[in-house]
Amino acid sequence: MRRALIRRQIGLWLLVRSMKYLFWILVAAGAGITAEVRFAQPDAAIVLVAVALGAVEIAIRRERILLGNLGISWAQLAAIIGLPTVALEAVLLIVART
Repeated sequence: MRRALIRRQIGLWLLVRSMKYLFWILVAAGAGITAEVRFAQPDAAIVLVAVALGAVEIAIRRERILLGNLGISWAQLAAIIGLPTVALEAVLLIVART
């Protein structure tokens, strides 16, 4: 169950990150500038939005009761939702600096 939550959270992070890229491409095309610099920068807002979407998804699917029965506490759930996005943004930061 935890692996499924982590996979879903990585998918949400990819979705949020790709939406940010699409936004910057459209802004750059409209303004006539290049948006390549913005792609390599990690963003804390991406983490917050992805974690919020993960929490909303769990609430929509009504999985909190099931997760509680499996012994996953609120703190563990927050870590399961938050750590993949923070780790992926950290990897992006490391790659962007090299």
